[in-house]
Amino acid sequence: MLGYASVSLLGTVAAAVEPCVSNAGNKFGCLLIEVKTRRKGTDGEYHENTELISTTVFGNGVSVAEKYLRPGDPVGLTCRLTGSASKASDGKVRHFTNVIVEQIHLIPCGRNGN
Repeated sequence: MLGYASVSLLGTVAAAVEPCVSNAGNKFGCLLIEVKTRRKGTDGEYHENTELISTTVFGNGVSVAEKYLRPGDPVGLTCRLTGSASKASDGKVRHFTNVIVEQIHLIPCGRNGN
């Protein structure tokens, strides 16, 4: 079966986008998103958890993130999930999940200017 792995993230920008250029000359960047959730613990009380999600932005998305997103700004992201693997020095294969930003949904935050 052919599938598609996607995720929607709603959180705040944890750090400014880190722009990079690949060896092939393609523009990309790392955008760190903070997502806060509340979960009921074994003690019956609700506890707030903070997760930091590292995402990768490509192409024009990097320019949009640089221009409009600042740490603390709310943001919505539509992302696709991809997998990769690499062999460690001990010979074991390590698997990774990559979160690739497909769309950036800017949320008004009341900040003036860019």
